[in-house]
This record gives sequence, structure tokens and C-alpha cells, in this order.
Amino acid sequence: MRAISPSPAHLQTLRFARPISTGPVPTGPPPSSYEANTRLKRLVESDCLNEARHLFDEMPHRDEVSYTTIISGYVRASDPLGALSLFSRMRSATQRSPRRPLRPQPRLQGLRLRPLPPPPRRRTPRLRP
Repeated sequence: MRAISPSPAHLQTLRFARPISTGPVPTGPPPSSYEANTRLKRLVESDCLNEARHLFDEMPHRDEVSYTTIISGYVRASDPLGALSLFSRMRSATQRSPRRPLRPQPRLQGLRLRPLPPPPRRRTPRLRP
């Protein structure tokens, strides 16, 4: 009888599947920042801070969620110096690449907002003597 070999797409799915045990999460290249942040959170929650830091350092795009997750892991592990160093690193990273200010959408520029009407008054029933 011939063994069935899984397809490459199936192997990709298995690599990013959620583990059944509470052990460390597999650390492969993440397909998205959401997946990487989820994996980072699981590593921090399972007290695998070294693996979480390794994953964090390999992440190509670190956002506020990534920094907050890893900093909370250091705080939870009672390592304030590690948390402080990451916090200062986060501040310097955000100062180098400031976000664009939000601009109003063209279709909303002429829109006038008016206040909502007050809610209807409820009558209280009179009690009969």
C-alpha cells in the first residue's frame, strides 16, 4: 500500500496550526503580522520569554501590539530592565518613522453633523388611591 504524502500547501497549514499541548508554539516565518502577534502572545503567556524575544527580534514589521505584548511579558516575568530597554527601543523606532496624520476623506469634507434628538420622555403611571 502506498503512503499518501501531504501537499506543500498542507504542510504550510500544519506549520502554522495551533498546538494541542501547552508547550511552545512553533517558530517559523509568520505569514502576517497578525499571525506573528498571536504567536508572540502565546509564547509570552506560556512563559517562554526567550523564544518570544527571538521571534520578536526576527519580526520584519513590529507594531504597537508586538511591543506591548513583549513588554508585558517582561513585566510579568519581573524583569523591569528588559521591559524598560524595549520601551525605549519602541520610542526610538516610532520617532524615526512617524505616522502620517489622518486626513478627512473627500466624501466626508462637506458633511455637517447635527446633534441627535433627545430621547423620548417616558411617562410614569399615576398611582390610584
